[in-house]
Amino acid sequence: LCLLAIGVFSGCLNTVRENGQGREELVSEKEASLENPLPDMHNARLALDVEGLYSGIMPCADCPGIQTELEILPGQEYRLRRIYLERNQGLAFESQGSFDWDDSGNIIILLNEEPPNRYFVSENRIFVLDMQGNRIEGPLADAYQLHKQTD
Repeated sequence: LCLLAIGVFSGCLNTVRENGQGREELVSEKEASLENPLPDMHNARLALDVEGLYSGIMPCADCPGIQTELEILPGQEYRLRRIYLERNQGLAFESQGSFDWDDSGNIIILLNEEPPNRYFVSENRIFVLDMQGNRIEGPLADAYQLHKQTD
C-alpha cells in the first residue's frame, strides 16, 4: 500500500520554472521533460566501442578490388589505407586526419577525404556510404562494408 501511494504521488510532482517575465510558475515533471528532452542514447557514438581497425575489399571498376583498412583512433582521428589489387605493384595509398560525427551520431565523416567520405557505424562493422550519404544498395551492397578486426 505504501509503494502504491509513493507511485501515485511521484507522478504528481511539480517543478518550478521561470516564465520569462521574472516570475516562477509550477509545471508538472512531464511538461518539464518535454521542454528539456534527454539526448538519444541509442546511437553509435554513445553506445558502441568504435575505435579499432576495420578492413575489407571494396569493389573496383578496373581491378579485382581495393583492399581497404580504416583505423578509428582516439580523439576522433583516423588512418585510411587503400591498395588497388593487381595494380600499381601493390602500392598503398594512405591518408590520415580527423573525423566528425553527423547529427544522428551514427555516421562518421572523414574530414580530410574527398567524397565518398561518410561511413555508417554499426556494431563491429562500418558501411561505406554513397556520394549522397546513403547506404549502397543492389547486388554489391554487402561488398561495401568493413569488418572490425579482433586481436
